[in-house]
Amino acid sequence: MKDMTAFSKKYYRSLEPLINPASLGRPVDWAKLFGRSAPLELEIGSGNGEFMNRRCLDRLECSFVCVEVSWASAKSAFSRLDNPPRSNVRLVILKG
Repeated sequence: MKDMTAFSKKYYRSLEPLINPASLGRPVDWAKLFGRSAPLELEIGSGNGEFMNRRCLDRLECSFVCVEVSWASAKSAFSRLDNPPRSNVRLVILKG
């Protein structure tokens, strides 16, 4: 995790949107995870993060979960979701 922290500081302000799927209880308490009760939207495959970036800025009243299998796509999504930082989106990487 030390390397991830160095990577985070170099490229992103925070990896806060990242969720470790192994740490999630079943069923997932999304309201607790986001710190609020809100409609939840799921995106499978964030690509370069452009769509999710626009979507979560346009719909601040919703919480968003992106599921990604590619670390390269996740990095691109992080860079888009970091400016401005937002609290209504989380990213789950299922494999690296």
